[in-house]
Amino acid sequence: MSSPITVGWREWVALPGLELFALEAKMDTGAMTSSLHAVEIDVVDRAGGRWVHFRTHPIPIDNPAFSVACKAPLVDKRVVTVSNGVAEARFVIAVDFRLGLSAEAPVWPIQLTLADRSAMQMPLLIGREALANRVLVSSSAEYTLGDLETPDDFYPS
Repeated sequence: MSSPITVGWREWVALPGLELFALEAKMDTGAMTSSLHAVEIDVVDRAGGRWVHFRTHPIPIDNPAFSVACKAPLVDKRVVTVSNGVAEARFVIAVDFRLGLSAEAPVWPIQLTLADRSAMQMPLLIGREALANRVLVSSSAEYTLGDLETPDDFYPS
């Protein structure tokens, strides 16, 4: 195993399998699970299993004019206790997670729960299960892997 990468509490990341190439993510060591902003969630039975179809608003999260349609195999449905102590059932998908936007940036598989995060500042929260043994988070740093003025170059207009 290689040495953990030190990153800031906020970084740009990608979920290439969902065609999400620039997402602002909060690295949250206080959260166990990771969560992606998702709306219009629908479970579809397909040959080979169940899939989740949904839309997300990657830039910015509160801009409903721009959304990306995504689909992924359904891994699980589990109850997650959110920060205010309320338990809610969420769909779980498995995706490849790229830390940073460079094509050479490290990639590894993670699980994400799908939730309406429109009240949150960032569309993606990365919890400690996804970070474990790979990432150290500096609470005073942000965008250590590079910042973007605008992620528009990563999404067609």
